[in-house]
Amino acid sequence: MTTAAAGLALAEAIELVPGRLHTLGAAVELDGRISWVPPAVRGYQASNAHLLLEDGRALLVETGAAAVGPALLRQLVGLLPPGSPLTVIVSRPEFDCSGNVAELARRYQVFGGGAYDFTREGLTNLRFASRGGQLEPGVAIELGPQRRVVAVPPALRMLLTHWLYDEATRSLFTADAFTHVYGRTPAEARLERRPQAPDVEAVAASLLAKFWWLRHLRSPHVGDALERLFQTHEVHTIAPSNGAVIHGRPAVAAHVAAVLAAIRGFESRRWE
Repeated sequence: MTTAAAGLALAEAIELVPGRLHTLGAAVELDGRISWVPPAVRGYQASNAHLLLEDGRALLVETGAAAVGPALLRQLVGLLPPGSPLTVIVSRPEFDCSGNVAELARRYQVFGGGAYDFTREGLTNLRFASRGGQLEPGVAIELGPQRRVVAVPPALRMLLTHWLYDEATRSLFTADAFTHVYGRTPAEARLERRPQAPDVEAVAASLLAKFWWLRHLRSPHVGDALERLFQTHEVHTIAPSNGAVIHGRPAVAAHVAAVLAAIRGFESRRWE
């Protein structure tokens, strides 16, 4: 069995907050074919889904790429019995975060919302407490009396994108941003706790692989929005669609500083 195959077969759910927050999925091997990763990067990158549990209710943020579906579904069954109600939020209309919607719908009572049209699976799209019934910044998903998950403005995006903030666990779900942490092994690729700052130039290259428009950025509005978000929200965990979950306040601070430095570098044309 190859290292990549073993990583998929052996991957387990990562418990970030006991009984309340788990990351599901597995790492995939980087060989230059994944479009949102710089082509020269080698190693592994995680494909994630994040499971929030509270008072018998379950919310899954993202569903991961289809390639990690078997691992993700196996992990989910260990935490949530098949046939249970499951709210699913997809952050973007892209396959890397919606690749397992159909399989989930076959196994669970799925109630879906966000950037995916769940009617494709014969389901009804959730309507939220906003003027148009859509998931918009400021809308809250109530998981329990003491558990609100709030939509916040996405500071970095390409298409329609939803970022969420879990007030109880202080976790920020950042879709396709903060995906710059890779690993030399499948296990290393899934969780980052170290407080060391990453290389800013490498972070800039990772950002540019997805957000190509950053090379044309001349206004401080993107960096200002990101800075403002982290000033107004206490974040202990950054949970992206892809890449290692960044867990713990020291690690979060180090990686936020690096991403901000990279964005300010685009503003000042440092990376030209």
